[in-house]
Amino acid sequence: MKKFNLNKLFILFLNSSFSKFIIIGGITFLLYYFFLWFFFGVLKIFYIFSVALSYIISVSFHFFANKILTFNNVSNTKNQYFKYFSLSLFNYLVQILIIKFLYDINSLNFYLSAFFASLTTMLSAYLIMKRWVFKEN
Repeated sequence: MKKFNLNKLFILFLNSSFSKFIIIGGITFLLYYFFLWFFFGVLKIFYIFSVALSYIISVSFHFFANKILTFNNVSNTKNQYFKYFSLSLFNYLVQILIIKFLYDINSLNFYLSAFFASLTTMLSAYLIMKRWVFKEN
């Protein structure tokens, strides 16, 4: 009987584009949360502007990190950035609506609302990035 090799499976997972996307997404989320805390918690900027500034900073990191590390793609940056920007704008609007619903309407903690909003767009973003933004020609 063949022995199941958990180490080999773990290495395969770490080398997959989805795991790289998750790791980069985790780092991006930490950056986003840090800037969200800084703009909203420290500088006391209105939450919609805090989300916007934090989103722009973290999404820029997310684009280049995924372009290079996840999808190993170094060509056609301008066209890809336009596609990515379109995806990011859509995700931003979804996140604002979710935060507005959870924070403003239901009085859930602001940071928890932002967390749920980010989770909502994660899987769709990966699939769209893989199949449209960084699609191999």
